[in-house]
This record gives sequence, structure tokens and C-alpha cells, in this order.
Amino acid sequence: MAISGAFATIAKGIGEVAKEFSEAAKDIGNTQIEDLDSPITENGVEDSLEAESSNADINGNEIDLDAPISKVVDNIENSENDKYSEKPSGNDGINKEGRTLKEIADKPITDECRETAKENLEKAKVSEETINKIDEILKNEKCKDVPDYSDGKDVDLSSASLFDINVKLPSAQEILAKICEKHKLSPEEVSKLDRVKLKKYIREVNYEIVQQALGEKLGISKNAAAQLIGDIDCTIHEANDGSAIIVPNNIHNYKQHYRHEGYASKVYTEITGKVDEHPYE
Repeated sequence: MAISGAFATIAKGIGEVAKEFSEAAKDIGNTQIEDLDSPITENGVEDSLEAESSNADINGNEIDLDAPISKVVDNIENSENDKYSEKPSGNDGINKEGRTLKEIADKPITDECRETAKENLEKAKVSEETINKIDEILKNEKCKDVPDYSDGKDVDLSSASLFDINVKLPSAQEILAKICEKHKLSPEEVSKLDRVKLKKYIREVNYEIVQQALGEKLGISKNAAAQLIGDIDCTIHEANDGSAIIVPNNIHNYKQHYRHEGYASKVYTEITGKVDEHPYE
């Protein structure tokens, strides 16, 4: 009988606890219903719905819904990432030093590149005086700023331009004439060249103009200037407006943020009448 009484007491206690839980759950449910039925206040549900339906990103910046999706994505990325602290990578092994874009802009030409350039200038029989002058220029050369990211098609790399070189490139018809003359081809034969070869010929014409300009500025030959651009890990950027500048390869080839359609692609289309299916190459 004692054991039976004990079990009865335990069962009664469990029942009382269950009843308390049931009443607590009921109170919670009533509270939720009351919250939903309560009037919308100035700083309550109405404001939340308005925020969700607005054209703002998570930081409160307005998003242009009529802009191309690639631009919208880039704008959001720009608001979340500091371009100065970005470290370019990939793309055939750029930025092996692991530097940030700010560090690259402040010192685009590394000491190692300067040494390579000096060695090859000596092999090209450039005078010691000229080599020393060029080495001093390379040591102090820097970009004005880190360029803004591209919209996936166009990009302005002028702030990364080096040596104060900015040349006007020939028109499509002028480039066509130069290709015909150099390779002994008719305009019709040139227009039928495969895409890769024709764009190579277009760039040859454009690059030689920039190399000549740099050579004249530094007092060296066009060929020595061409070698120098590669030695200091830079490249020639042909802008869509038909101008060309020299920029750090670590910026130009950072395609995650600076991918763009170049002037060679534009000229290819004008010469052939075909759309360049690979404008980023």
C-alpha cells in the first residue's frame, strides 16, 4: 500500500507540471495573436515592410533596378569590399608577391623587376648613363590611384597609367592598311583571317606605336622599350576610345574586377563585319 501511495503522489505531481506547461503555451499563443492584431505603429511592422520593399541594399544604399545586372552586382561588391585591400590572383599567375591593389599602385615595379630590366638594357648595349636614368624612373614610378572596377565591358584604367604615356591609336581602316602592307595581303584576305590571327595583327600595329613612344621618352630603341615593358611586369592597355596606355599587369589582368572589351575587338568587328564572340581575349 505504501508503494501504491508513492506512485499516486508522483503521478499527481506530473499532472500538475503538464498543466502548467499547457497554460504557458496558451499564453505564448495569445501573445503572438495579440501582436498580430495590434495596430501598426510608425516604427513597427509598417516600417519593416517598407524597408523590405525598398530598392536599397543591406547597407541602405539605393540600387538602380534599371541598371545591367552585372553593374548591380559590381556595385554591391564595391559597397562590401575595399578595392584597396583586394589581392589580385589567378589569371596566369599574376601578383605572385601577394600584394594588395594599393601596394601595387604605390609601387607597381618591384625591385626584382628593376634588376631584370637593368640586365636586359645592358644586353641591348644601352649606355650606363641612360640605364641609370631609367632605373631611377622605374624606382619612383607609381600609379595615381587604384582604378574603379569595370562594369564587365568597359573600364577606365587611366589612374593606373605609367610613364605619362597616352597615345592615340589608328582607326580601323588605318590599321587595316598597315596590316595589308606588312603582311602583303589584300583587305579582303585580311577580313577573312581567323579571329585569333587578325586580333594579333591588330595588336602588333597598336603595340608598336606605344613601344615607339616609350622608347623616345626613355632614349632607347622600340625593341628595347618592348622588352622593358615585359621586364617590369606591365602591359599595354588599348581602351575602347582608341587610346593606349601602359599599366601594371597585376591590375590589367585581374579579370575578376577589371575584365573588359578592348580596342582590338572593336577593330576586328569593323574590319570583318562580324561580332567578336570572345571580346575579352
